[in-house]
This record gives sequence, structure tokens and C-alpha cells, in this order.
Amino acid sequence: EVPSWTPKNGKPGDPVVPTDPSKDTKVPYDHTKTPGETKTTGKQTVTYVYTDKDGNVVKTKTVEQDTTFTGKTTKDEVTGKTTTTWDQKDHKYTAVTTPVEPGYTADKKSVGGETVTPDYPNRDYTV
Repeated sequence: EVPSWTPKNGKPGDPVVPTDPSKDTKVPYDHTKTPGETKTTGKQTVTYVYTDKDGNVVKTKTVEQDTTFTGKTTKDEVTGKTTTTWDQKDHKYTAVTTPVEPGYTADKKSVGGETVTPDYPNRDYTV
């Protein structure tokens, strides 16, 4: 047995029977790969900021949408590097229509609706 290495033929601890006992017998090994799972969560946050005529904040309202990416991981026990294969490569948030608030004028009719990835799962907007 060699820590972090797996024999290409057989299992760790299996006996090796040389074909020619008078010569060295090569035993090929690969890096041990440990499987696992991972999750990454994301959020689209829309914050509505209501201000008076002087620019003072009167109130705020927040609308959020969540998403979760799941994936299978493989850790190379020799190099320590982990690779991930995601179950879905991206997610498209739903666009959010700005609510009509009497006495206020929005600077955007709707926001959001962008496509995100596990590497960049969050989006923030202010209206």
C-alpha cells in the first residue's frame, strides 16, 4: 500500500506475483481520486430605495430569489486539486417588475433575469 496512490491493477494490499522472479516487477499506480459532492448557493437581490424630494431615504423594500447549484467533486489525493462537475452549468433568475408606488417614480421598469453560474451565483440590483 502506498498512501494517496492506487494500483492500476487490483486493490491496495493485493499480492503481486512476478512473471519472472529474476527481474524487477513494475507495479503501475495512479493518483487516488476521492469522490464527493458540493453545493453553492446564490441569490438575486433587488432593493427598492424610496427617497423624498431632498434625497432622504424614506423606506426600502427587498425582493430575493434563491438558487442552489449541486455538483460532484473529485479530489486528487496526491496533488490536492479538486475538480467539480456541476449538475447544471447555469441558472436564469426571473426578471422582477418594479412595483408601482404612488408618489414615486422608478428609474427602472424591471431588473434581474440574468443567467448566473456556480462561480458567480449572486446578483444585486438597486432601484
